[in-house]
Amino acid sequence: MTEVAPFRNKANMKSPKQAKTIRDHWKVICNQLSYRLDQIFAGGSLGQFVLLIIVTGIIILLGMSAYFVGLFDPANNEVIGIDRKVDSGLFDTMWWSAKHIFDPSFFYANYGATWPLLLVSLFMAVMGMSLFATLLGFISSGIEHRMAELRKGNSAVMETGHILILGWNDKIFSILQLLEERNIKVKVVILSEYTIEQMNEFLRIRGQQYRCVKIILRTGSPRSQVELLRVGYRDAFSIMVLGDESSPDINEAVDMRVIKTLMLLANNQDWATVQPKMVAEIIDKENLQVAEIAADNKISIICSSQIISKMIVQSSRQPGLSRVYSELFGFAGNEIYVRGFPEAAGRRFNDVRAGFKNAVPIGVSRTRKEGDRFVFEPCINPGKDYVIQPDEWIICIAPDSQITFDSTAKSHASTFVVTKQALESKFDQILVFGWNDQLYDILNEIDSYMTSEATIRIVAAHAAPHALALIDENLSKPLSYLKIDYEKADYAKQSTLAKLSVDKISQLIILADESSNELDPDSRTMMTLLSLRTLLTDVPVQSRARVVAEVVNADNCDLLQVEKNLEFIISPGIISMLLTQICLQLMLKAVYEDLLSAGGNEIYLKPVSRYAANPSQTTFGDIAAGAAERNEVAIGYYVTGENRDSNSGFGVHINPDAGKALALDDKDKVIVIALDLYDPE
Repeated sequence: MTEVAPFRNKANMKSPKQAKTIRDHWKVICNQLSYRLDQIFAGGSLGQFVLLIIVTGIIILLGMSAYFVGLFDPANNEVIGIDRKVDSGLFDTMWWSAKHIFDPSFFYANYGATWPLLLVSLFMAVMGMSLFATLLGFISSGIEHRMAELRKGNSAVMETGHILILGWNDKIFSILQLLEERNIKVKVVILSEYTIEQMNEFLRIRGQQYRCVKIILRTGSPRSQVELLRVGYRDAFSIMVLGDESSPDINEAVDMRVIKTLMLLANNQDWATVQPKMVAEIIDKENLQVAEIAADNKISIICSSQIISKMIVQSSRQPGLSRVYSELFGFAGNEIYVRGFPEAAGRRFNDVRAGFKNAVPIGVSRTRKEGDRFVFEPCINPGKDYVIQPDEWIICIAPDSQITFDSTAKSHASTFVVTKQALESKFDQILVFGWNDQLYDILNEIDSYMTSEATIRIVAAHAAPHALALIDENLSKPLSYLKIDYEKADYAKQSTLAKLSVDKISQLIILADESSNELDPDSRTMMTLLSLRTLLTDVPVQSRARVVAEVVNADNCDLLQVEKNLEFIISPGIISMLLTQICLQLMLKAVYEDLLSAGGNEIYLKPVSRYAANPSQTTFGDIAAGAAERNEVAIGYYVTGENRDSNSGFGVHINPDAGKALALDDKDKVIVIALDLYDPE
C-alpha cells in the first residue's frame, strides 16, 4: 500500500516570494526604528532623557505582569517585599514593579516568593541596574559634552561692558598686560580661530599673571555675524580688531580679514545702548584707505607700519624720545586724558597751567558735528595767550584720571631771559641697516624734515638693482631732498661694520631685517649691536652714533637695556599701547596723530639751558614758565649720562612736581611739545 503524505492546507502556506516580502517589510521597520533612535541620540541630552523615561515606563508595565504569576497569591503572603496597602491590584502591582526599577537591590525583599515571581523580580532588578547605568552614562556624557563645548569655546558670552578683542597676534599679550597695569577690574573677551587649548597654551608660555583682568576665550571667526553675536559685541564697552593671524587660510591677507570685520561692525545698526568704542589695526599702509571706507567713519583705524616708521625717524633725531613715548602711551606712569573744566573758560592757557597740581595741560579740544557724527578736534600747544572757550576741554598729562583744577591758583612768572640760540645740525650721515616694508615710510618721513639735499646709506641683503627697484615702486611720493646710496652686505659682521665706517656716522637705524630671510630678525639686531659695542669701544660715548633699533619681540628689550646709547622701538608693544588707549578714549587718536605728524606740534628733547640760567638750582615750575615764554609746553625732563636708571624710566621724568628742586646739568634735556626741534633762522 502506498503511504499517503500528510494533508497540508495550501491556504495557510506562504510562498518564498511572500516570505521575502514579509522579511523586507520587517527590515524596513527595523531600519526606520534604528534611524529614529539615532535621531533621538543625535538630538542631545534632552532627547536621550525623554527616551530613557519612555523605556522606564515600558519596563514598569512589563514588570506588572507579576500580577498574573501570583503576586498576591496566598503563597506569597509572608513575603515582605509585596505591599497590599492600597488595592492589592493595579496600584500595588505598579508600586512593586517601580521599586525594582528605582532600587534594584529590592530583589532581596522577595526572598521566599514563588519561583515565577522570583523570575519576574530578577528580570526587573537587572533592568533597574541597566537603566541606572544608562542614566549615569547620560549624565556623564552630558557633562563631558558640556566640558568639550567649553573647551571648544562654543558657548555664548553673557557679559556686558566688556572689552572685546577680535583676532589674535603677538600684540594681545602686551594689551592684556597694559590693561592689568591699570589696576581696574575688567573683563576681556577674545574671539579668534585658535582653539581654547591653543590660546591657553600661548598665555601660559608668556607666564603673565592677571589679577584685575578676567580673560574669556572663545573660538570662532571674527568675520562671522553669528560669532560676533555669540561674544556679545552689541553689549561691549569697546571693541578692538587686531590683524588676525589665527586664520587657517594662509592665502588671505591679514589686512583683508580686518577689513571684512570692519564691514560687519560698521553696518550694524542694532547696538544694545550706545555704539561701543571701536579701534582697528591695519598693517600695510596701502590698505589704509580701503579700511577707512569699510569703517564708514564709525571705527578708528591706526596703521601700525606708518606709526612705527614715524617713531623711528623722530627717535633717530632725538635720543631718549622712544622712552618718552613708552611712558606716555602706557598705563604704568603718566597718560594723556581729555577732561572738561568749565571753570577754566575765559582764561589764558598759560594761566590755567598753575591750577593743575597733579597734571600738565598740553592743549585744548573741541568737537564739531559732521553729518550725523561728532568729530574730535584737538589743538596741541595753542599758545600761552590762547583764551579757552566754554565748549572746550583740556588735554592733560596725569598719572590717573582723578585730575583736580584750582581756578584761584596764580601762574608762575618766568625770570629767564629768552635768547635765540644757534641752530643745531639736522640730519646728516644717516645709515640704515636691514630692510622691511617700513623702510619706504621712513624714507618719506625723513625727506619731509629735510630742507636741503642729503644722502642716506642703506645696507641690506638685497641685490642693488632689486633694492632700488623696490624703493621706486613702493615710495608713496617721490623724494624731494633725499638721495639713496645702497650697498649689499652682511652688516652683522664686525669686519663689514669696520668697512662701513660706523665710528664716523651720527645716526644709525637698525630695522627688523626681512631681506636676509632669517626667522628671528631680533637675533640679527642683537648680533649687530654686540659687534658695534666691540668696534666702538675706543670712541667716546658722546661721540657715538645715535642708534635706533626696531625690536619685534618685546621680551628681547631687557637684553638690549644694557646698551646705553641705544634707542629701541618695540613694534608690537607701542602699537598695543595705542590700540589700548584709543579703545578706552577714542578722542586720543587725533591727539596721537598730531603728536606723531611732521609739520605740527611734536615732542622734543631740548637742552635745559634754553629754559633755566642755572640748571643745577632750578625747579620744574621755573622750566615750565621758561618754555611758555618760547610758546612751548614743558611736560618733563630727561636725565642723560650715568645719572639715569631703570627705576626712573631710564632718565625720563614726566609731570614732575613743579616746586621740587632739580639738580640738572647742561647735558640734560627738557621734554617739551613744540612746533620745531630747532630755533627758526
